[in-house]
Amino acid sequence: VQALEKFLAQHPQSPDMDLALLTLGEMKLLLLAPMIVGTRLTVDATNNVATNMLQQAITAFTTLVKNHPQSPLLGKAQLNLGWCLRGLGRFDEARAAFNRALELQPNMAEAHWNLSLIGPTGKPDTMSRGMFVTTQRAWIAPRAAQHRSGT
Repeated sequence: VQALEKFLAQHPQSPDMDLALLTLGEMKLLLLAPMIVGTRLTVDATNNVATNMLQQAITAFTTLVKNHPQSPLLGKAQLNLGWCLRGLGRFDEARAAFNRALELQPNMAEAHWNLSLIGPTGKPDTMSRGMFVTTQRAWIAPRAAQHRSGT
């Protein structure tokens, strides 16, 4: 994470900036993996550590979206942005991000699935919190293990 942050600071005009921002945001999400035990966070979802990591990921994804509107990574950034916003309970914003991801990549199953969890009103259904944590476990934990093993 520190190496990417250093790269971003030292090379603000790099042609690889979009990839660096996407990777940084996803690495911030990976830092949440140790907080997931079973199907729940080991800390309250409003805990400052979890909230801070999600906010840092949001910053990376929104910077990519704002500064690199032609990037081929834009759909993935919007998906990840929606996922973070949903985790913070900002459901209307999350729904908008998932819809933007689908505008860019209409067959993106993860965006369709996340939209189904939020529901048509932008509010979570009764299972949404549990599904959010399940998503964290299914999405983040395997990537964290993969990252730790170096594969």
